[in-house]
Amino acid sequence: MFAWELEGLKRLKIEAIRWGSSYRVKVRGKTGKIVYVSNLSRPSDRKLVAKQYGISEDKLSTHLSSDYKADPKYRFYSGNHMETHIYENIQPGEFYDKLENVLNCQQKASKVNIAIGYILISKSDHTDESYFYPNTANASVFDKPVAINSKGDIRKKIISEIRAMELADRLKYTKSGYQRKAIVGFKICIYHRAMLSPLDILQFDDLEEYFKLAINVYTHDIESGKTERIRQLENNYDTINILSHEKHALYIKDIDMFLSKYQCPKCEWFSLPQRSYETTRKINVRG
Repeated sequence: MFAWELEGLKRLKIEAIRWGSSYRVKVRGKTGKIVYVSNLSRPSDRKLVAKQYGISEDKLSTHLSSDYKADPKYRFYSGNHMETHIYENIQPGEFYDKLENVLNCQQKASKVNIAIGYILISKSDHTDESYFYPNTANASVFDKPVAINSKGDIRKKIISEIRAMELADRLKYTKSGYQRKAIVGFKICIYHRAMLSPLDILQFDDLEEYFKLAINVYTHDIESGKTERIRQLENNYDTINILSHEKHALYIKDIDMFLSKYQCPKCEWFSLPQRSYETTRKINVRG
């Protein structure tokens, strides 16, 4: 993977996983199984990446290009729990597509607010102009950040609401000596919900002691389609059984049924249908 391709993935917030001296990207292959691709110069691999992460192939190709040029009107900043997208020297009509594109690229639920940048001009001297940087303290579109929990919320709660309001009314400034000349900038603030780090399996010992539980863990191998018990504790506590795969887990409600249905009569391996594996992707094991 070339350095400029790695930088492009970072801009698109697509995780590149180190593999030896290079990197690779996790995608779902043509057969539906998880695979890893590293040759992003290959059109077929780019197509898989674009589909997996919900972006257009044209946009992906643009960001992975060796001669990629950043938009001079756009800046991006990222922190631990917040990211900021700033557009300056653009008209309000240009902003909606950019706003919708930024929000559609989000992979997790978040909260959003938008600040407006504007120019004031003196009422007595039209050569006296002042530009006010987008600031949520005195020029926010919403009184408080708006929660985005689904793709449908983007248009319903954000785009439609902004189009229905008069943006100039959201500006707070002293109107005695100055008047608004134009709205020319926007700042999109995306607040990510604080998430605890996933638990390592070794930390289950502390969990068991604290909550007085026994936690049995099973893992699923995609290639062989089999499941193996990798952790079992013998004690007098109530038992929780978990099917785990890549930081995701499925709570096994009835272990007796699970064992009778999937366990091989000759060994301790289990065979698990692909349909059940798909369910494990919905629950993230966290502390």
